[in-house]
Amino acid sequence: MGPFNNREVASAFWLLVFAVWILQKPNVRKSLGGALRAFCHPKVLAPVCLMLLYVVGIVTLLATIGIWTVDLLKDTIIWFFVGEEGSYEAAGEAYIGSSYPHLVRQKA
Repeated sequence: MGPFNNREVASAFWLLVFAVWILQKPNVRKSLGGALRAFCHPKVLAPVCLMLLYVVGIVTLLATIGIWTVDLLKDTIIWFFVGEEGSYEAAGEAYIGSSYPHLVRQKA
């Protein structure tokens, strides 16, 4: 069947349709540049790069001992953007003032 199932293909199709529709609006295109500049700020980009290095290190370790294979690449990428980035948000909440053990119990 290939690397993507029907749900993933349908999701990608509708995300593409939505992106084309939303990017037709001039004010959205203008705002997108500001959002991209904000994402490229070192205070945002540095933690994301550190998380990426962490994931690459874990994947390398697991591949070395034979647990991770290239077949898991798609799932690893999806996990990084969904799961790991959620951890980044949770870390920000903990930094703002919530206690870390309470945050771990809440997210688990």
